[in-house]
Amino acid sequence: MWFDDNRPGSVPGRLFVAAVLLGVLVSPPPEPARAQEPDALPRGHDVTQRWGIGAGSGDAHATLRYLWSPRYGFEAGLGFAFWGSADVDSRILLEGAFLYSLAPGERVNFFLRPGVRFANEHADRGSTSTVGLSGALEFEFFLSGSFSLGARAGLFVDAVSPPAPASNRTSWGLDSGLVTEAGFHFYLPRPE
Repeated sequence: MWFDDNRPGSVPGRLFVAAVLLGVLVSPPPEPARAQEPDALPRGHDVTQRWGIGAGSGDAHATLRYLWSPRYGFEAGLGFAFWGSADVDSRILLEGAFLYSLAPGERVNFFLRPGVRFANEHADRGSTSTVGLSGALEFEFFLSGSFSLGARAGLFVDAVSPPAPASNRTSWGLDSGLVTEAGFHFYLPRPE
């Protein structure tokens, strides 16, 4: 079974499935295509030219999002940890992603989200740098005109450069294991 109770992350996976089903049930059917430019077609909840400030459960704790058209936008994220642990004294992550709207809906946005990230971990044994590429699908459900809950799942490939004498390596897999990363965004009013 895909969401096994004994696997870590099974509750977020069920929440993601419930959110997707809820989004499908409350979204009106898509409008038929009209003879207009592709960017003029409805593409989900309209947050164009509004800055979105958010947070997620992934490595990028604080995010900033902007859609310059109904179809295209970007997201930038920052993550950090300075409290230390047995293995890592500090960690910083910078992330950027392109957002491409895939499906229309009244209270729902659905994006293809290719992204890049850079992470640096510092420990007693030296610094480890990671450069990664990712591809994800992101679902955003609006509880109000300005506040949304979202979830995403995708694939990543990382080039990891550990301190000497260890050699560089490449790793790949699913973001957040078998399930999703969840978060929220609050969209500021559109400038007049």
